[in-house]
Amino acid sequence: MIRRLALVVASLLGAAVLTSCATFTENANAASVNGVELEQDTLTQYIEDVLTATRDGEIPDTLEGDTMRTIIGGWIVDELIRQFLAEQQIAITPDDVAAAEQEFENTLNGLQVSDLVRQFEVDRIVVRSIFERTQEPGALSDIAARSDIQVDPRYGVWSNTVGNVVPLG
Repeated sequence: MIRRLALVVASLLGAAVLTSCATFTENANAASVNGVELEQDTLTQYIEDVLTATRDGEIPDTLEGDTMRTIIGGWIVDELIRQFLAEQQIAITPDDVAAAEQEFENTLNGLQVSDLVRQFEVDRIVVRSIFERTQEPGALSDIAARSDIQVDPRYGVWSNTVGNVVPLG
């Protein structure tokens, strides 16, 4: 989990060209899992906030398709886990949240991030740590297989085999 933010930030730092973007839509959502939506505006704001924090406000005009697919795929995994935990009535305790907040703070090394980035990353850490603690390996694949996962075609399509968003075609 700690490395996840570093990987996303590193990918964003190296991003220069948006690829795999032949299909354009006017969809307001980047993705959805069983009707829960990641809005394009929220995704854009998250990316801008990360870049602002890590690049002193320099935001490239475009991002690599793989970077976008990784961010969206991460959100999909997190949402699958959130829904599964709720379905199984596995509670997220205040101690779980406090531990996730501390873990996230430890990754920042003094970097200032927005509340949106903080919430995304703390949510990611907390749900994944609970899932890893309570579930057997491979459980996420089964959960994804029985879920309705939609991705805006400009980014690609969800692959249960890969466990991420992959380019169309």
